[in-house]
This record gives sequence, C-alpha cells and structure tokens, in this order.
Amino acid sequence: MTSPAAGSAAAAQLAVLTKAFKELFSTTFIGFSIATALYGISVLQAYLYFRRYTKD
Repeated sequence: MTSPAAGSAAAAQLAVLTKAFKELFSTTFIGFSIATALYGISVLQAYLYFRRYTKD
C-alpha cells in the first residue's frame, strides 16, 4: 500500500502538470483562433476578387 505522503506528492505533481497543460492549451487555442480568422478573411477576399473580376 502507498503511504499518505506518496499520495499527496502525486496529487501535487498532477496539479502542476494540469496547470501547465491549461497554460499550453489556452495559448495554442488563442493562436489557432486568430490563425483561423485570418485564413477565413483571406479566403473571403480571394473569393470576392475572382467573383468581381472574372477576366483576370
């Protein structure tokens, strides 16, 4: 059986890893959201350009 000290050490380590994962995921999600918005704007601009200027 494990001792109570080992259990609390594992819980503390899990808390640190969870916090690090949340920080990484949040920054990744923000970057993904910005990149997706910029990509959508670019696609919209290209679509509108080729709809208006069909002879290009």
